[in-house]
Amino acid sequence: MQTYKQAFTELLSGLDGIEPRLREPRVQTFLERNVQLICPEHYIAPRMVISKLRVGADFACDFAYFAPVSGANYLNLVEIKDPTHSVFTTKNNMNSFFRDAVEQVRANLRWASQHRSQIESLRAELEAQFPGTETGMVFAKGVLYCGRRSEIESHPERRTVWQEFVSEAKKDLEIRTFDGLMQENTFAFSQTIDLAGDIQCYARRRRRYIPKHPG
Repeated sequence: MQTYKQAFTELLSGLDGIEPRLREPRVQTFLERNVQLICPEHYIAPRMVISKLRVGADFACDFAYFAPVSGANYLNLVEIKDPTHSVFTTKNNMNSFFRDAVEQVRANLRWASQHRSQIESLRAELEAQFPGTETGMVFAKGVLYCGRRSEIESHPERRTVWQEFVSEAKKDLEIRTFDGLMQENTFAFSQTIDLAGDIQCYARRRRRYIPKHPG
């Protein structure tokens, strides 16, 4: 049987053969069905990830989940971008596609900071439906998956620009390539595919949570 890494690698390598507008949704759907792959933490509570959580009136982040760490409870707000899209200009600077993606994550974090009561209400909703939801002071954490390592490593100047940008951004969010996604969650990606895993993806509907891909 295939491992998740084999299936994900095949997915990424096949994206060039489909229309550009379909590439990002294709990756997001794969991750919805195998949502444990975006949870590198050893423990999340509840054992579920929310797809397209609304952050304000006009926006939704791709994935969100709570992960308790050292007495605190982190709401991870995760954005997934098209892995085939370049993140550099022809002059080896970070391009507008990448900068806009970073700004989107920062906007999500600003919303979370300004609406702490709504974050607490969200956790209360989850606790009502999923017993065992962790308590503790809630903080928001931003995560962006964007780009491929091969583009970064293709030029020494790009490596330097990427490392400096990611290091500076780490003050408020984490930026990883899709290769980094596989590397940081090695255990999950090494497993054979099992669609009945204990972490599932849910959609929020009228303060209730419905499995996104049941069965």
